[in-house]
Amino acid sequence: MQAIDNEFFDEYKKLDKICGEIFNCTNGVSEYISQMDMTGGRKYKISTWNEDYRELIHLRSVRNDLAHNTYDYAISNQNDLEMVKKFYERIINQKDPFAQLRKLDENERKITKNKASTVQTKPVSNNKTLYEKISFAIDDIEDKDSRKNTKSSDRLSVLSKILIALGIIFAIGIIIMLL
Repeated sequence: MQAIDNEFFDEYKKLDKICGEIFNCTNGVSEYISQMDMTGGRKYKISTWNEDYRELIHLRSVRNDLAHNTYDYAISNQNDLEMVKKFYERIINQKDPFAQLRKLDENERKITKNKASTVQTKPVSNNKTLYEKISFAIDDIEDKDSRKNTKSSDRLSVLSKILIALGIIFAIGIIIMLL
């Protein structure tokens, strides 16, 4: 093993240890990758997810090559060393993919909780039931219509009146819900 391989191997062991502590296991990086495999659709919330996944698989492959083979030349390179160090730092600083998911989930829970606490129900005015409100609206339409001196063919049908009344009540209900 070359000097860079030894340094990479030491840095990888640190990364493997911290991942093992996160998942309470002995093969930390492998478990981190396995958990990434099982995450499902939530991974699309993290823009670097696929890149991180590929990097971890590559780093594990380099580590396995170092652990199980002997070569007269360096297996790892400066880029591999930087990747393993950066991923370790991201875990320490809670900027790794799972930390980012936890933060997103916490923010979504806070937003949902805030929305739920701000919803207020409006009391029904005059304690009238929906049926009473519809009846009142229809009666009002009929009263206005009967005051007009128009031909019966020009008047709205009862069904049209009901539909108009329902539309008005529906619109009022939406306005109340939005307030």
